[in-house]
Amino acid sequence: MTTEAAGTRDRRHPYRAVWVLVILLILLALFAIVAQRLGVTWPWSADYDTPRVTNIEVGFTGPLYANERGVWINTQGSSEGVNSTVELSRIDPRTNEVHLGPTVGAGTVVATENDDLWAIIFHPRGPDRLQRFDGDTLRPKSKQVRIDSFIIHPKVLHGSVWAMSEGDILRVDNETARVTRIKVPGFALRSRFFAAAVFASGEDSVWVSLVGESGRIVRVDPQTNRVVDYKLQTGPCPTDLAVGYDAVWVLDRCWNALLRIDPDSGHLEVRAAAGGDPQSLVLAGGFVWITNGQPGTVTRIHASTGERAGPRIDVDGVPQYITAGAGAVWVAPQGDTLVSRIDFESGD
Repeated sequence: MTTEAAGTRDRRHPYRAVWVLVILLILLALFAIVAQRLGVTWPWSADYDTPRVTNIEVGFTGPLYANERGVWINTQGSSEGVNSTVELSRIDPRTNEVHLGPTVGAGTVVATENDDLWAIIFHPRGPDRLQRFDGDTLRPKSKQVRIDSFIIHPKVLHGSVWAMSEGDILRVDNETARVTRIKVPGFALRSRFFAAAVFASGEDSVWVSLVGESGRIVRVDPQTNRVVDYKLQTGPCPTDLAVGYDAVWVLDRCWNALLRIDPDSGHLEVRAAAGGDPQSLVLAGGFVWITNGQPGTVTRIHASTGERAGPRIDVDGVPQYITAGAGAVWVAPQGDTLVSRIDFESGD
């Protein structure tokens, strides 16, 4: 090939190198997006602290709640069919010592905003009952309140115990034990009895994720006990939700994703990959913490950016329950013997 011919060929493709560079940049951007969705952490990414994990022996584990005064957890007392019992135990966050409390019968425990405890005592033939305990002594502070139905997924918000009961939202006042039923517009009758929900609260609303209702989110005004919005949609399989950092956060198992909802506009966005087999979430220290059943880890997502903060955190067993308080995140598997305490630095 002559020198003149080579020069002519080069003039025909003067931007070949530029186009190659553009294509490489596009491929690199696509790879980065896919890697972010998969939760890949790069060696050169933000330098987050590595949380310290401490395992605490408590016996048979169940739902737990934490604040600055302690961590309360259900531990199995005995297992005798319908006569099984549950003991309330408290972990001292200063020493990690476990203090055994009273036996309350088959049930679960949730904590009130003034640090007292409500035990939801299940009965195999119904109805269920509520009983209040002192948060320091774990001694009963009230008689059992009879509820004329089964109770599912209780939580304490805005001075009341909130739960699902035969398809309605049930509210029980902490002080007066007054029971209020709140109807959900358009709720399918065929799913009412077996309906389950997850509750969370903001400053002026209680948010309810109706499990099994194609990802519906219901917003309740706690001042009027009325449903003010029932048309918000999330992913198909919401498993947990929380309110904070100017958003409603929803964990979706089918999409394997952390979803963010703007509480004012209702706009939904996929914030981040949730890791394998997401179970539950909690907000703490500027992060969204997610338990992963497989492979037994906790994923930490920065709430402001949606980026994963450091590598996944290994914990004991298959984590199902998670809560935050006393400067730590506390994780418990269902039916195991250890609670994992994760100490961290704030990401705010």
